[in-house]
Order: sequence, then C-alpha cells, then structure tokens
Amino acid sequence: MKNEENINADSSNMQELDQMRQQMALLKHSLDRQLVVSDKLMRQSMKGKLQWIKQMVWFEIIATPLLILFFVIEAMQLELSMGPVVMLAVILAVSVTADYIINVKRAPDFMAGTLVATQEQLLSMKRLRMWSFAINLPLSLIWAAWFIIDMYMRLPVGHVIDTAHSAALTGGIVGGSIGLVAGLVVAVVILRKMQKTNDSIIDQIKDLGGD
Repeated sequence: MKNEENINADSSNMQELDQMRQQMALLKHSLDRQLVVSDKLMRQSMKGKLQWIKQMVWFEIIATPLLILFFVIEAMQLELSMGPVVMLAVILAVSVTADYIINVKRAPDFMAGTLVATQEQLLSMKRLRMWSFAINLPLSLIWAAWFIIDMYMRLPVGHVIDTAHSAALTGGIVGGSIGLVAGLVVAVVILRKMQKTNDSIIDQIKDLGGD
C-alpha cells in the first residue's frame, strides 16, 4: 500500500511540476509578446515625432518650383536682371536636396536596427542640419542683397515714385527687406524645432538605456 501511495504521490508531484512548467512557459510567452508590442509602440512613437519634418520637406519640394516661377515673373515685370533669379534657383535646389537627404533619406528606420544606431543617426542629422544652415545662410544673404540692390539701381534718378513701375520697385525693396528678416526668423525657428524634436527622441532612447 505504501509503495502504491508513494507512486501516486510521485505521479501527482510530476503532474504539478508539469503544470507549473506549462504555466511558466505561458507566462514567459506572454511577457515576450508584451515586450515586443511595447517596443513596437515605442518605435512607432519615435517615428511619429519625425513625421512633421518629412511632411515639411515634401512641402518644400512642391513649393520650390512655384517660388522660382514667382521670382521669374517678378523679375520680368520689374525689368530686373535674371542673375539673382538664377542664383535663387540654385540655392533653393541645393537646399531642398540637402533637406531631403538629411531629413528623409538619412532618417533612421525606427522599426529596424538597434536604438544605439538610431541615436547615432539622429545625432548625425543634427550635425548635418547645422552645416546646411551655416552654408545656406550667407548664400541667402548675398542673394537677398543682390536682389534688393538690383531693384534699387533701377529706381529713377532722385528715387521719385512717379510711375507704377518705380512704385513697384520701391515696394519690392521694402517688401524684400521685411521678407528677408521674416524669412531668417522663420528659418531659425524651424531649425530649432527640428533639433528639439531629435533631442526629444534621443532623450527617450537614453531613458530606455539605449546609450
């Protein structure tokens, strides 16, 4: 009887151990799935934070030809030289291409790779943006000065606003000067917002131990 009781007890213990193993396996599987889902949601959140930058770059790509066309028409109406327009077209083409490469093509693939690699890509994007801004700023100032001086030189002697043409030139000079200051302010604001967006994602990675 004792042997039979011992066998039954051992069998019961084996069943309990087997059930515990199954429960532990189910628990581990559940935790693994939760971690995968949590990691995926976190990466999607990071990807979403950069989305507005990509949308802005695509807007630039669409708006650039229209802006160049506007200045071509403006130069023809005001009888200005096409030199500043050509320079503007080159600056915008280079700037938009750089923005696309930096913010779209070189943007990290948040759904693949390690967080360390993602962090390095985000830091690289910040550095490249600063280089792009440092190159475009003096070129833009030179272009604006050339464009405004070109209009100023075509004003009638004595700068008397006696015709619609001279009035348009004066308005262009004033509007161009105001637009230059406003454009610089907007450019700096957008750059700062871009950099802060990258910093926010980098801080999120560091909080997760990605550094």
